[in-house]
Formats: sequence, structure tokens, C-alpha cells
Amino acid sequence: MASGFGKSMPLVTAPANTLREGHSSFQHSTEDIHPVDAMQQQEFAGAWSNKVSTAARIYGSHAALRLKMDRSILAQYQRLPGMPSSFAGLDCVLQRDTKIDFSDVLAPPDLSPDMPKGVHEVMAAKLG
Repeated sequence: MASGFGKSMPLVTAPANTLREGHSSFQHSTEDIHPVDAMQQQEFAGAWSNKVSTAARIYGSHAALRLKMDRSILAQYQRLPGMPSSFAGLDCVLQRDTKIDFSDVLAPPDLSPDMPKGVHEVMAAKLG
């Protein structure tokens, strides 16, 4: 993992809100991504640029601009603060919902259905 030498500690500009965001660790924010995940992200970026350029060549520049506009609009839509956004619409437009990739197999533990989501849910379960 020689590529990790360029990583540095993130700059903290405000105190952490543990009740809303849960406990955080700088270790997870400075770790490198898995090589398979990096290869899949590079392949996706190349496929997207190929799709945009193909649409521009076949249908004209307006089709490429519409693809870019759809992507930017759906990437801006998010849930309320404190709730993670799933970006389901963006996944449908980019056709990421039809493929099984690295994150589907080794998903982060906060997406597990068995694990409580936050401090509020843990306290509600303890207090009844």
C-alpha cells in the first residue's frame, strides 16, 4: 500500500455532532480504497465519458448536455440532514442498479439491516 503515503489527516473545522452523525474516526477517513474498488470506479468513469461522447456523435450535442444535466440534477437531490442519501434516481439513470459491484458485496456496516442506525435508535431500543 505504497500509495497511502500521500494521505494526510483531514482538517477539522467544527466539533463533531455525535448525536446526529455517530462516532467517527480519522482512521477510516484516511484509509485507501480497495484496489478492486478503484478499478471499478475508473471503469465507470470511462464508461460514462464514452456514453456522453457517443450520444453527442449520434444524436448531437443536446443529447450529451441532457445526459450531463440529468446527472447533475439527480446528484443534488439529498435527504434531510442526518440521514444518508441513497441516490436511487441517480443509480437508475447511470444504470448502477443493474450491476453487482464491490460495494454490494462488501458494503459498509452502517447499511446492514441488523445494525442500529444511530444513537437515537439505540437509546429508543434501550428505553423501550
